[in-house]
Amino acid sequence: MQGNICRHIFWDWHGVLGTKKFWPRTSKVDEAVGAFVHYAFLEPDRIKDWMRNVHTTETLLHASGAHISQTGLYDAFRKDWPTAEAVINAPLLQKVRTQFPYTPFSIITDNMDVFDDFVASSPFLQREFKHIFTSAQIGRLKEDRPGLFEHVLASLGLDSFEHTLFLDDSMANCQRFMALGGQALHVTNQDVSSESLSNL
Repeated sequence: MQGNICRHIFWDWHGVLGTKKFWPRTSKVDEAVGAFVHYAFLEPDRIKDWMRNVHTTETLLHASGAHISQTGLYDAFRKDWPTAEAVINAPLLQKVRTQFPYTPFSIITDNMDVFDDFVASSPFLQREFKHIFTSAQIGRLKEDRPGLFEHVLASLGLDSFEHTLFLDDSMANCQRFMALGGQALHVTNQDVSSESLSNL
């Protein structure tokens, strides 16, 4: 990174910070939760529209025909994800924090309303991350033009992502971020090498 200046580090959630899918256990042991999860995650376009908040968890639950109340579905979510600390990628978070001890962290994630409702508001994330930007908040994904990245720039009063870093498991998202002036690390197997961090 030019001049070794890193003013902000942005993180993706799923595949980077987040180590578990939604309803990972209850969808396997509860038939109704499993029916909802199967329907909600069946089609890529449906998932994207869920992350854009075109569909909400509530509307998808009704459409799925799963025999479970909204309260029951949310209770199952909390059972699988009792705290953000339980699902966070702590080794990677600590590795980057060691390299950049004074740089603020924020999250930029294509994600659903349930993430906003039950994860983003957790005291742990609120303490560790200065901002949490989600696609469900604004109805646009990172890939959209204009999209979530442009929203982040506008929200922070920036013209570009110069002197910032983004970690994502999607190469397309990394390239999109770099096109907006930032540097990016492609995360594979929920990790990046210490060498790649040192070479920034």
